[in-house]
Amino acid sequence: GRMMPLTLIENGQELVRMFLVITGALVTGNALGPVVGTILASAYGSALAVSVYRRESRRPETELPRMREVLSAVKEVPLTVGFRLGIRLGIMRNIGILGTQVFPILLLERFGSSEWVAYLRIAQRIMNVAQMMVAGISRTVLPTFSGFAGKKDYRMLRRQYYRVSFSSCAMIAVGFLIAAPIVPSVIAWLFPTEYHEPVWRICLILVPGFLAMSLAVANDTFYLVTDTLRIAIYVNISGMIINSTLMGVLAWMFPTVGAAWGLTLTMLWGINHMLYATWWFHRNVQKIAVE
Repeated sequence: GRMMPLTLIENGQELVRMFLVITGALVTGNALGPVVGTILASAYGSALAVSVYRRESRRPETELPRMREVLSAVKEVPLTVGFRLGIRLGIMRNIGILGTQVFPILLLERFGSSEWVAYLRIAQRIMNVAQMMVAGISRTVLPTFSGFAGKKDYRMLRRQYYRVSFSSCAMIAVGFLIAAPIVPSVIAWLFPTEYHEPVWRICLILVPGFLAMSLAVANDTFYLVTDTLRIAIYVNISGMIINSTLMGVLAWMFPTVGAAWGLTLTMLWGINHMLYATWWFHRNVQKIAVE
């Protein structure tokens, strides 16, 4: 529950990463510089995490074990189990990144133009600001969900899952309503005139998709605590195949905004995770009641 040290680690690494990536690009003038900068930033992030943990574990009121206790217990950790879990989680998240970050840009570059690639990227970044409102929720649900799952209290787990999901969606919806009158002025202030209408149009197209994504804030944690990550991978792989095809068709038919509509459909696919969670809860709550 002590989020400030975690925030310090993540923000510190991101600031250093931004500096090193930009510096690397300026020094080398090609992709090598940013890649090296990213690797160095990751190394720095690890060093920062160790330093912050050592500081926090030395506080008088802390319950954290000292670093030497952690290191002495490494041999008891089932690393192979964690490795398999990490691979599954990595596959699931990378599939999502391919569908929302990579494929739309490639298709726009193929069927549209570099200008519309820029419009889409800017619109995505603007919409991502709203996601910051719920970023902290995903950090705090893991210990809560783990406790309920460990006790097999699936009724409370179900209650908290829906509470977190719909609360996040409501926060994002309210944020969109508040920001809607302001965003066009911000776009007009930051970007040239020819950017104003296309970027705002794409932002509006992406709204349903980002609302659907806000419903998914607890999905990763649900799959982790219920040991059903393989289902998430199946849902994401099938979604990548179906949505990439639809995105390609839309980008071909509508070279300007087709990829944006395809991206929204890709994000809406995430509702299938909630449908699976609903089925899982129905099945397991009834099973526990019978037992």
